[in-house]
Amino acid sequence: MVLWETGLVAYAVPLVMFCLGTGLLWRGQGKRSGWTRLFALALVALVSGGFSPTQLAAQMALVIATIAARGRGTLTGADRRAIVAVAVGTIGAAILVVVASGNAVRAGLLHINHPSPGPLWALARAGVAALWYSFLMLTSATLAGLTAILAACSAGLLGMEAPRLSAREAFAEMCVAFFALTAAAFPAAYVYGGSPPARARLVMNFIVVAAAGVGSLVVGARIRTVLRPALRLRVALVLVSLAVIAPIWTFAQAPRAEVLRQEWAKHWDERDARFLRLREAGNREATFTPPPEGFKGDIAEGNSDFWTNDCIAGYYGFDRVRATLPSLPVRLQDRNQQVVPRRR
Repeated sequence: MVLWETGLVAYAVPLVMFCLGTGLLWRGQGKRSGWTRLFALALVALVSGGFSPTQLAAQMALVIATIAARGRGTLTGADRRAIVAVAVGTIGAAILVVVASGNAVRAGLLHINHPSPGPLWALARAGVAALWYSFLMLTSATLAGLTAILAACSAGLLGMEAPRLSAREAFAEMCVAFFALTAAAFPAAYVYGGSPPARARLVMNFIVVAAAGVGSLVVGARIRTVLRPALRLRVALVLVSLAVIAPIWTFAQAPRAEVLRQEWAKHWDERDARFLRLREAGNREATFTPPPEGFKGDIAEGNSDFWTNDCIAGYYGFDRVRATLPSLPVRLQDRNQQVVPRRR
């Protein structure tokens, strides 16, 4: 619970602040920007990007894309000042993340080591990995993404105001979303050499859902112009009915998820008691059995040099900790496979 509580603070709160900042920008388009609004935009951008490198990378990508796409004569003076305020807050967040002592401590504990000829090759390798993982996220249909598509399309059919975008502009917006998605995946690809941890994927899922929702809203509004009123309502009702399937499915899976959580809690309690007994007996090494099948998360691997093993060993005061059986096979997106050498 501590992991997810801190994860929710580090990743969910910035998303809330990001939505607040987006709303401030949207409501103030074309209007005169006073110093109070500019300060609020910069402060929201600072808080939104200062919690985690994942959110910061996505936010920087969006700011860069906005300046590149709309900075040349397509923005009024007030809108341009608003974008500059957001950029200033984002730069402040980047400075905060770089100089934060906690990030330096974490980097020292991970002891990042890239098996590559040099730092430039490591950056290129991480960029390719981030691109590939972003592509996997877009091509794998999630319940949240499908729900956003169906609900937004039905809203567009029923007359909800949608952005007036040409086909070219809509394609550009999707490219910007993919750029932000790749940027969000980059920090984990560089640091761990693998996919982002589950809690960091909150940011990436948000980008996918938001992009799918906006795009579907535009599509729904376009379809509305060619359908008769009676047919619009029927199609919208069908889409809404399909969208309800996702939350129903989620609630149906809740009992099984609760069983898995109970199994994991029992497994962890047994492991904790065993480690405490071994420590009291003076042992310098400890072994454990793999967690229950079906649990997905950042768990200790069979390799004693894996970074989570190193953290567990340090917590209990052992020299090393390892699993007694091979780790359970999981998909690429469920595990960071980078082996981190122990720092002596």
